[in-house]
Amino acid sequence: MGFFNTASKIGSEFLKSHYANNAAKKQISKEQQNQDLFRNTYNDESQNLSPYISAGKQGINDFRNLATQRGQGQFLDNFYNSALFNSLSSQGRSQQLASAEATGSLGNTNTQSGLAGIAPNLGLNFLDRQRSIDQYLSNTGLNAIGQQNQLGSEYQANYGQANQNIGQLQAQDELAKGRARSNALRYFGKAVDSYGPKSGSTSNSTSNSSDIGGGYSYAPLLQRGSGGSRWI
Repeated sequence: MGFFNTASKIGSEFLKSHYANNAAKKQISKEQQNQDLFRNTYNDESQNLSPYISAGKQGINDFRNLATQRGQGQFLDNFYNSALFNSLSSQGRSQQLASAEATGSLGNTNTQSGLAGIAPNLGLNFLDRQRSIDQYLSNTGLNAIGQQNQLGSEYQANYGQANQNIGQLQAQDELAKGRARSNALRYFGKAVDSYGPKSGSTSNSTSNSSDIGGGYSYAPLLQRGSGGSRWI
Protein backbone atom coordinates (compact mmCIF):
# COMPACT_ATOMS: atom_id res chain seq x y z
CA MET A 1 0.00 0.00 0.00
CA GLY A 2 1.52 3.30 -1.12
CA PHE A 3 2.11 6.18 1.22
CA PHE A 4 -0.37 8.49 -0.51
CA ASN A 5 -2.98 5.76 -0.71
CA THR A 6 -2.61 5.09 3.02
CA ALA A 7 -2.75 8.80 3.87
CA SER A 8 -5.84 9.17 1.70
CA LYS A 9 -7.66 6.34 3.47
CA ILE A 10 -6.70 7.63 6.92
CA GLY A 11 -7.86 11.13 5.98
CA SER A 12 -11.09 9.72 4.58
CA GLU A 13 -11.84 7.99 7.88
CA PHE A 14 -11.33 11.17 9.88
CA LEU A 15 -13.40 13.16 7.40
CA LYS A 16 -16.29 10.72 7.77
CA SER A 17 -15.95 10.99 11.53
CA HIS A 18 -15.94 14.79 11.27
CA TYR A 19 -19.07 14.88 9.12
CA ALA A 20 -20.80 12.36 11.40
CA ASN A 21 -19.89 14.51 14.40
CA ASN A 22 -21.33 17.64 12.76
CA ALA A 23 -24.52 15.80 11.83
CA ALA A 24 -24.87 14.48 15.38
CA LYS A 25 -24.39 17.97 16.80
CA LYS A 26 -27.12 19.36 14.55
CA GLN A 27 -29.52 16.58 15.50
CA ILE A 28 -28.73 17.00 19.20
CA SER A 29 -29.32 20.75 18.86
CA LYS A 30 -32.69 20.06 17.22
CA GLU A 31 -33.68 17.68 20.03
CA GLN A 32 -32.69 20.31 22.59
CA GLN A 33 -34.83 22.86 20.76
CA ASN A 34 -37.70 20.38 20.93
CA GLN A 35 -37.16 20.11 24.66
CA ASP A 36 -37.34 23.89 24.98
CA LEU A 37 -40.56 23.86 22.94
CA PHE A 38 -42.09 21.14 25.13
CA ARG A 39 -41.13 23.05 28.28
CA ASN A 40 -42.48 26.38 27.03
CA THR A 41 -45.72 24.79 25.84
CA TYR A 42 -46.25 23.12 29.20
CA ASN A 43 -45.54 26.33 31.10
CA ASP A 44 -47.85 28.39 28.88
CA GLU A 45 -50.71 25.91 29.10
CA SER A 46 -50.25 25.59 32.87
CA GLN A 47 -50.36 29.36 33.21
CA ASN A 48 -53.59 29.47 31.17
CA LEU A 49 -55.14 26.82 33.41
CA SER A 50 -54.00 28.47 36.62
CA PRO A 51 -57.05 30.80 37.04
CA TYR A 52 -59.45 27.88 36.61
CA ILE A 53 -57.53 25.82 39.15
CA SER A 54 -57.57 28.72 41.61
CA ALA A 55 -61.32 29.24 41.10
CA GLY A 56 -61.88 25.52 41.60
CA LYS A 57 -59.97 25.55 44.88
CA GLN A 58 -62.04 28.52 46.07
CA GLY A 59 -65.24 26.78 45.02
CA ILE A 60 -64.29 23.62 46.93
CA ASN A 61 -63.49 25.62 50.06
CA ASP A 62 -66.77 27.56 49.88
CA PHE A 63 -68.75 24.38 49.18
CA ARG A 64 -67.24 22.72 52.23
CA ASN A 65 -67.97 25.79 54.34
CA LEU A 66 -71.62 25.85 53.28
CA ALA A 67 -71.94 22.20 54.30
CA THR A 68 -71.65 23.28 57.96
CA GLN A 69 -74.28 25.06 60.06
CA ARG A 70 -71.82 27.75 61.02
CA GLY A 71 -70.95 28.40 57.40
CA GLN A 72 -74.60 28.55 56.39
CA GLY A 73 -75.40 30.94 59.23
CA GLN A 74 -72.59 33.30 58.28
CA PHE A 75 -73.63 33.20 54.65
CA LEU A 76 -77.30 33.99 55.43
CA ASP A 77 -76.38 36.76 57.83
CA ASN A 78 -74.30 38.42 55.15
CA PHE A 79 -77.12 37.98 52.64
CA TYR A 80 -79.86 39.41 54.90
CA ASN A 81 -77.71 42.46 55.63
CA SER A 82 -77.00 43.10 51.96
CA ALA A 83 -78.53 45.59 49.57
CA LEU A 84 -79.47 42.72 47.29
CA PHE A 85 -81.75 41.19 49.92
CA ASN A 86 -83.40 44.53 50.61
CA SER A 87 -84.11 45.00 46.94
CA LEU A 88 -85.41 41.46 46.36
CA SER A 89 -87.58 41.42 49.49
CA SER A 90 -89.11 44.83 48.69
CA GLN A 91 -89.89 43.67 45.21
CA GLY A 92 -91.46 40.44 46.52
CA ARG A 93 -93.61 42.25 49.09
CA SER A 94 -94.82 44.75 46.49
CA GLN A 95 -95.84 41.97 44.10
CA GLN A 96 -97.70 40.01 46.77
CA LEU A 97 -99.49 43.07 48.16
CA ALA A 98 -100.52 44.15 44.69
CA SER A 99 -101.86 40.68 43.96
CA ALA A 100 -103.72 40.50 47.29
CA GLU A 101 -105.18 43.93 46.76
CA ALA A 102 -106.40 42.97 43.31
CA THR A 103 -108.12 39.89 44.69
CA GLY A 104 -109.32 41.50 47.90
CA SER A 105 -107.32 39.21 50.12
CA LEU A 106 -105.01 41.61 51.91
CA GLY A 107 -106.03 40.50 55.35
CA ASN A 108 -106.32 36.76 54.93
CA THR A 109 -103.91 34.13 56.29
CA ASN A 110 -102.41 33.16 52.94
CA THR A 111 -101.30 36.71 52.25
CA GLN A 112 -99.73 37.05 55.70
CA SER A 113 -97.96 33.72 55.34
CA GLY A 114 -96.67 34.69 51.90
CA LEU A 115 -95.29 37.97 53.18
CA ALA A 116 -93.66 36.24 56.16
CA GLY A 117 -92.05 33.63 53.92
CA ILE A 118 -90.35 36.09 51.58
CA ALA A 119 -87.14 36.43 53.63
CA PRO A 120 -86.61 32.68 54.38
CA ASN A 121 -87.36 31.70 50.79
CA LEU A 122 -84.96 34.29 49.43
CA GLY A 123 -82.27 33.09 51.84
CA LEU A 124 -82.69 29.41 50.93
CA ASN A 125 -82.83 30.15 47.20
CA PHE A 126 -79.71 32.27 47.43
CA LEU A 127 -77.95 29.54 49.46
CA ASP A 128 -78.85 26.89 46.86
CA ARG A 129 -77.71 29.21 44.12
CA GLN A 130 -74.35 29.71 45.83
CA ARG A 131 -73.93 25.98 46.30
CA SER A 132 -74.53 25.44 42.58
CA ILE A 133 -71.95 28.10 41.76
CA ASP A 134 -69.41 26.52 44.12
CA GLN A 135 -70.04 23.09 42.66
CA TYR A 136 -69.62 24.43 39.15
CA LEU A 137 -66.34 26.12 40.11
CA SER A 138 -65.15 22.94 41.81
CA ASN A 139 -65.84 20.87 38.69
CA THR A 140 -64.14 23.49 36.53
CA GLY A 141 -61.07 23.38 38.76
CA LEU A 142 -60.98 19.60 38.74
CA ASN A 143 -61.19 19.54 34.94
CA ALA A 144 -58.35 22.07 34.75
CA ILE A 145 -56.25 19.96 37.10
CA GLY A 146 -56.94 16.91 34.93
CA GLN A 147 -55.83 18.81 31.84
CA GLN A 148 -52.69 19.99 33.63
CA ASN A 149 -51.89 16.42 34.69
CA GLN A 150 -52.33 15.24 31.10
CA LEU A 151 -50.07 18.04 29.88
CA GLY A 152 -47.51 17.06 32.50
CA SER A 153 -47.58 13.42 31.37
CA GLU A 154 -47.19 14.41 27.72
CA TYR A 155 -44.39 16.82 28.59
CA GLN A 156 -42.58 14.18 30.61
CA ALA A 157 -42.93 11.60 27.82
CA ASN A 158 -41.80 13.98 25.06
CA TYR A 159 -38.94 15.40 27.13
CA GLY A 160 -37.81 11.89 28.09
CA GLN A 161 -37.94 10.74 24.45
CA ALA A 162 -35.83 13.72 23.42
CA ASN A 163 -33.32 12.86 26.15
CA GLN A 164 -33.19 9.28 24.88
CA ASN A 165 -32.64 10.49 21.32
CA ILE A 166 -29.81 12.75 22.49
CA GLY A 167 -28.18 9.84 24.30
CA GLN A 168 -28.41 7.63 21.21
CA LEU A 169 -26.94 10.37 19.01
CA GLN A 170 -24.06 10.90 21.42
CA ALA A 171 -23.39 7.15 21.53
CA GLN A 172 -23.46 6.91 17.72
CA ASP A 173 -21.06 9.85 17.52
CA GLU A 174 -18.61 8.19 19.90
CA LEU A 175 -18.89 4.91 17.97
CA ALA A 176 -18.16 6.74 14.71
CA LYS A 177 -15.08 8.37 16.25
CA GLY A 178 -13.86 5.04 17.61
CA ARG A 179 -14.44 3.33 14.26
CA ALA A 180 -12.50 6.05 12.46
CA ARG A 181 -9.56 5.74 14.85
CA SER A 182 -9.61 1.95 14.59
CA ASN A 183 -9.66 1.99 10.77
CA ALA A 184 -6.93 4.63 10.63
CA LEU A 185 -4.69 2.54 12.88
CA ARG A 186 -5.40 -0.54 10.76
CA TYR A 187 -4.41 1.27 7.56
CA PHE A 188 -1.32 2.64 9.25
CA GLY A 189 -0.36 -0.81 10.47
CA LYS A 190 -0.73 -2.28 6.98
CA ALA A 191 1.44 0.48 5.59
CA VAL A 192 4.16 -0.21 8.15
CA ASP A 193 4.05 -3.93 7.39
CA SER A 194 4.34 -3.32 3.64
CA TYR A 195 7.55 -1.28 4.10
CA GLY A 196 9.15 -3.56 6.73
CA PRO A 197 11.45 -6.66 6.16
CA LYS A 198 9.82 -9.84 4.91
CA SER A 199 10.05 -12.93 7.09
CA GLY A 200 12.56 -15.56 5.75
CA SER A 201 14.05 -13.14 3.23
CA THR A 202 17.59 -13.19 4.75
CA SER A 203 20.07 -16.08 4.98
CA ASN A 204 23.82 -16.47 5.43
CA SER A 205 26.10 -16.02 2.49
CA THR A 206 27.58 -19.48 2.84
CA SER A 207 24.28 -21.22 2.22
CA ASN A 208 23.62 -18.95 -0.75
CA SER A 209 26.93 -19.72 -2.32
CA SER A 210 26.46 -23.40 -1.78
CA ASP A 211 23.18 -23.34 -3.63
CA ILE A 212 24.69 -21.75 -6.76
CA GLY A 213 25.49 -24.21 -9.53
CA GLY A 214 23.36 -27.01 -8.28
CA GLY A 215 25.49 -27.75 -5.21
CA TYR A 216 28.99 -27.54 -6.79
CA SER A 217 31.50 -25.37 -5.00
CA TYR A 218 33.45 -22.76 -6.94
CA ALA A 219 35.99 -22.22 -4.20
CA PRO A 220 39.59 -22.65 -5.60
CA LEU A 221 41.50 -25.81 -4.60
CA LEU A 222 45.29 -26.08 -4.02
CA GLN A 223 46.88 -29.19 -5.67
CA ARG A 224 50.44 -30.34 -5.09
CA GLY A 225 52.40 -32.16 -7.86
CA SER A 226 55.99 -32.95 -9.12
CA GLY A 227 56.07 -29.62 -10.84
CA GLY A 228 55.17 -27.78 -7.68
CA SER A 229 51.93 -26.56 -6.21
CA ARG A 230 49.18 -24.94 -8.31
CA TRP A 231 45.57 -23.75 -8.02
CA ILE A 232 42.94 -25.67 -9.91
